[in-house]
Amino acid sequence: MNVVRSLQYTFVFAILLGAHTLFSQSGPVSGSSAPAPLKHDPQADALIQQVLLAAGPSTSAATVTETTGTIRFGTDATQYPARIYTMGNDHLRTEVDRSAGTTVLVLTAGQAAFTSASGQTRQLSLLNSITERVEHIPTLSLLADDPSDHLQTEYLGSGQLNGISVEKIAVSWSQADTANDQQELLKRTRVVYSIDAKTLRIVQIEYTRSAEEDSNALMHYRIVYSDYSNFAGRAIPDTVTTYLNGAFLSELKVSSFQENADLPARAFDLPEVTK
Repeated sequence: MNVVRSLQYTFVFAILLGAHTLFSQSGPVSGSSAPAPLKHDPQADALIQQVLLAAGPSTSAATVTETTGTIRFGTDATQYPARIYTMGNDHLRTEVDRSAGTTVLVLTAGQAAFTSASGQTRQLSLLNSITERVEHIPTLSLLADDPSDHLQTEYLGSGQLNGISVEKIAVSWSQADTANDQQELLKRTRVVYSIDAKTLRIVQIEYTRSAEEDSNALMHYRIVYSDYSNFAGRAIPDTVTTYLNGAFLSELKVSSFQENADLPARAFDLPEVTK
């Protein structure tokens, strides 16, 4: 995939569903020793629960939600219509109406596939998708899995971010069978959250990943959540802005959110890969 096509592909799903978390196609390094129990920082775990409580009512694994809005990419000022459907926090379907047609990204319990506007479908690597969650609603992202034996949490302290007092935590994921694999996965999946100390809203997440097709190419993502509104009793950011390696990547503007959306469960089935 050339650079332009790679950027177009990344733009489609970068901000919306967290599929910007691009892992290398190669698997983790093998090892023989057993993995250690993952660490749970009590201060981080307590803060996570406070953040989830402040965000509003929880969403059950069977609840289907629909978020609508527009998204723009890079230097293109066009606002493209976008629809994001979720079921729980690990089933997602994103539809973006581009000039050439509608693109669709489907994520189902750790497996994902992307369909371009031309109708070509490719499956994303398992390492790319296994920890993906609902990141346009940050309280449905990976930290919503806590408490879990597969998560490691860290409290990183307090500080200032754009004039706001924040507390920072890190969340990592692993279900590895060996110590080496565990360390590799914890490194690859680590996400740092910045939380407004006053409102308990997530204002930023950051992480660094390897490009899917070049494990030596590192990409640093910074996602900024702003202008929170109350939708159906849930605090949801109106604006979600993503930066890649310090440069503007995309901006999602949310216009509506509803629970119990009219979408059949089969809409989250992975499409067949184009032969």
